[in-house]
Formats: sequence, C-alpha cells, structure tokens
Amino acid sequence: MKSQEEFLHEFYDQFDDTLRCDVEYVETHGLNVPGSSPTDELHTLAAVLCGGREWPLHVGSVKTNVGHTFSVSGNTLIARFVQDKKKHCSDIL
Repeated sequence: MKSQEEFLHEFYDQFDDTLRCDVEYVETHGLNVPGSSPTDELHTLAAVLCGGREWPLHVGSVKTNVGHTFSVSGNTLIARFVQDKKKHCSDIL
C-alpha cells in the first residue's frame, strides 16, 4: 500500500511543478491510525507542498471537531474556507 506522501508525489509529478505552490488550503482529516502520529499528515503535506512556496499553506482540521458525517463536515468545511479567505484578503488589503 502506498503511503500518503508517495501518492501525493505521484499525483503532483503528473503536472507542472508550480501546481504544488498553487494549493492555498488543505483540510486535513487528523487521522490517528496505528503506527502513525497525529502530526504525520502535516509532515507529509510539508514534504510535498511546501518546498519553494512564496506564501504559507493554510491547513485546517475542523472535521475532527464536528464529525465526519457528510452534511455536517461539508457545510462546516465551506464555512471554514470562506472565513479563512476573508481573513487572508483583509490581511492583504
């Protein structure tokens, strides 16, 4: 079974290298599976998406607080994304 890092490298290697830097926000799952630590997902994202970035990668994990049901996590994710974009835009202006 491929690791998350291997999968993401293979995925982004199919595209222009700048695509990795175009990712602005990632919603993590906060998986805590046997044999991994809660920070493994963040280390993977840093290894794959943070090399050569000119701005920070925004990371959220709201689903761990509200559950994984589709309607709750989906709506909460949208609200979280909009809130993050508003803050980011106000920081620029």
